[in-house]
Amino acid sequence: MESAMEMPECPVCLQVYDGEEAIPRVLSCGHSVCSPCIGLLSSSSMARSFPDTIRCPACNQVVPFPSGQGPSALPKNIDLLRLCSSSPSSRQVHSRPREMKDAEFLPLPWDDQFFASWKDLIVPADAISITAPFDSGTDAVSGTLTRDYTCGRSRRFRENQTVRLLAVGAYFSSYPSLSAEAGSGQFKLSSTARVMEALSKLTEKERAELHLIVAAPSRQRHGLCRVLGLWMSSEENSPLFLVGEAFQFGLSRAPDGNEEMGLVNPDDVFGFAKVSMEFCEAMVGLHSQGIACGCLTPSCFRFDSYGHCSLDMNEVLLACRRVRMDVAEATSSSNQCFVSPELRKELLLNKPDPSCGSGVAYGSDVWSLACILIMLIVGEGQHCTLWDDFTVNDSVELNYDLYDIWLKKLTSKLKSSLQGTRFESLLPILESCLNHDPKNRPGVEDMWRCLMSLSIRSIYTVPAGSETLAAKDLLCCLVLGDLCRVPKSGDHPCVKERKILKGAKMTVDDLSGLPLETSCGQDVEHSQQDETDRLLDKRFHGAGLQSVSLSGHKDCITGLAEGGGFLFSCSFDKTVHVWSLQDFSLVRTLRGPEHKLMAVVAVNPAGKPMCIAGDSGGGLCAWDVSISDTEEEEPMRRWHHHNDWRYSGVHSLAASESQFLYSGGGDRSIKAWSLQDFSLACTLTGHKSAVSCLAASEGILFSGSWDGTIRLWWLHDHTPLAVLEDGGLPKGTSVLSLSVSVAGRLLAASYDTGAIKVWRDGRLLKSAQVLDGAIFSVDVDGRWVFAGGWDRTVQVQELSENDGFEAELRPVGSIPSDSVVTSILHWRGRLFVGGSSRDVKVYYYCQESGEGDNDSC
Repeated sequence: MESAMEMPECPVCLQVYDGEEAIPRVLSCGHSVCSPCIGLLSSSSMARSFPDTIRCPACNQVVPFPSGQGPSALPKNIDLLRLCSSSPSSRQVHSRPREMKDAEFLPLPWDDQFFASWKDLIVPADAISITAPFDSGTDAVSGTLTRDYTCGRSRRFRENQTVRLLAVGAYFSSYPSLSAEAGSGQFKLSSTARVMEALSKLTEKERAELHLIVAAPSRQRHGLCRVLGLWMSSEENSPLFLVGEAFQFGLSRAPDGNEEMGLVNPDDVFGFAKVSMEFCEAMVGLHSQGIACGCLTPSCFRFDSYGHCSLDMNEVLLACRRVRMDVAEATSSSNQCFVSPELRKELLLNKPDPSCGSGVAYGSDVWSLACILIMLIVGEGQHCTLWDDFTVNDSVELNYDLYDIWLKKLTSKLKSSLQGTRFESLLPILESCLNHDPKNRPGVEDMWRCLMSLSIRSIYTVPAGSETLAAKDLLCCLVLGDLCRVPKSGDHPCVKERKILKGAKMTVDDLSGLPLETSCGQDVEHSQQDETDRLLDKRFHGAGLQSVSLSGHKDCITGLAEGGGFLFSCSFDKTVHVWSLQDFSLVRTLRGPEHKLMAVVAVNPAGKPMCIAGDSGGGLCAWDVSISDTEEEEPMRRWHHHNDWRYSGVHSLAASESQFLYSGGGDRSIKAWSLQDFSLACTLTGHKSAVSCLAASEGILFSGSWDGTIRLWWLHDHTPLAVLEDGGLPKGTSVLSLSVSVAGRLLAASYDTGAIKVWRDGRLLKSAQVLDGAIFSVDVDGRWVFAGGWDRTVQVQELSENDGFEAELRPVGSIPSDSVVTSILHWRGRLFVGGSSRDVKVYYYCQESGEGDNDSC
């Protein structure tokens, strides 16, 4: 039984052609599209950039279209109409398999959404200078800003401002050094990419906690020290730091140094009330973001130069880590880390209590805050002695009978200190704040009202029950969180790889699912994490960016081309070397040019593969690379682009499939040559200086010149299409290199100023300063943009587009070179780099396949 024939359909809407609505219209490229879709294509961004043109959805070529006359100006496809009229009009639309994608140059462990959620929080590496070397045995270090810095829309920081840096993640690059035979150094991740990689190594819970901490100060008008973001130094083993502003002043001891006395002047009721109220306001602001500290120390509160108090989140995290370490080691390194009895029990049991919810966590902060206020009143020495009274000797295990005794002693001490003073009204609320049951403790707002009544007794007093900033459902308790988790013995933070969560897309406003208890007692999770670490260590051992050197040329490499399974390299030594793309071996050496070769291109007209090169004397040579087996071969054809001695010969070459060869030269013209008999078809003029680069793709020829312009030409009739200029470029800027993506919609251009510009359908998407010197070669392939030039490095950038109207060039890393980079070519995950060192470097990422001992490269 014969299968039913599939009816012809529009390549855009997949509608079967008919003679009424979906009328097939023939474009100049030969493909057909229905009339409604042609109308939509004519209003696209491409048509707005280049009037009277549309892009064929079948072959992706840009073709002429009389937009003023509409789709009816195009001829109907009579053959398709006859076929449709003689067959049934309805059929099922069959899905088509996707094409296989080429290998990635580097598999990045983050996607666009992950990058977008963190990019605004990354502080540049050169924005901070550390005042002292970071010691791996410490968690925090101080630094200063080297320049004015703005983070987001409202966070502005001035030069020389002091900052506090807390290590929140270890760094161990997934991209190790190049192989020993590469001899060109390491692949160096950019500062942005290093931060992103370090973030990807954190667990999902750690990232969620970190995002909450960074976002909380920006949502509060006051009370919390501002956070700049995340930072890593340029040192190879730098950890990931959380950067926050640092204030010089904190809670200090009494001026006379007597620890037995309180830090509060009994006559200064207003001062004590003001400071204590700001303590409460800071805690209320933090609770409104769904964050509970779980632990507080006097050092957590800092004062600015105006005497206003703020809660330092870095100090809070440090205090929480000390508590977790004390519990793990069954010691007590500090008696100023105030942790409530219920949270201490959670930590000691090493298994979170499921009943521990928002009321318990926020109530624990009330307990800790009350301890700090009591310390200010009774004195540090008295308070520390009382704290030791309810811990068992040589252990941190809590004894509730001793706690009741401790509470009675503390209450008695408070009464003797406050009775008869203006602070006497604080006794009831402070005593209730230390209640064993967190549900019976007052809220932070109640503490604030009581403190306010000490200093203000007027119509401005806020009555009880007034509307306040409500505490949000608990998202994170820091002392129980993963950021404060104590690593197991043997887990060094600088070499520990964590699971790369590619699906982590949690944002600041989508954290309601984050549990309070995140790491305590999770033996199953830890064992799974250890297995993940082992697999990652195996994956990255022996893998990474590899390099191979192709040696043979005797002078500077000037051009690279790919075709027919071979790599072609031309040089000032007047030869073209043909390399196998399978094993990178030298297959043939093509000779014949009389002058230094400047450009090379591979073509395949009528199934006959050829290599064509142009030299500095204006000569062009063509070799048939399909028939000869000799190692050295003379060209099959020689001819000249320019015979005038005043000009510098051929500068660039390009080819349009199997029809024409284009050569650009120093005489400011572009010549089109037939690939059938190498006859001159026409000469394109318009540039005011040498044509330095050419690229042909999808029906358009792109030409760049030393005059700073990029011109577009139709390939079907060689008429001018458009001129791309940028008024922001300095006068005298030259275009040195052009590259067009496979789809033909993205155009990248490099300049002698070190800038790169990216266009899409004639619209400038992005302009970025990539290098300090001239960029001699640029290559765009998919999402990757490679650039190299005078500064002897190859910059690797990731191109991300937003709805086709905006683009972002993300610096991923750089590859140091031992010479000036003159030519770059990316092909199927392999990066070929030619330079003045006479060698062609091949870079590719090699990853363990996971099956047996074989690697996938």
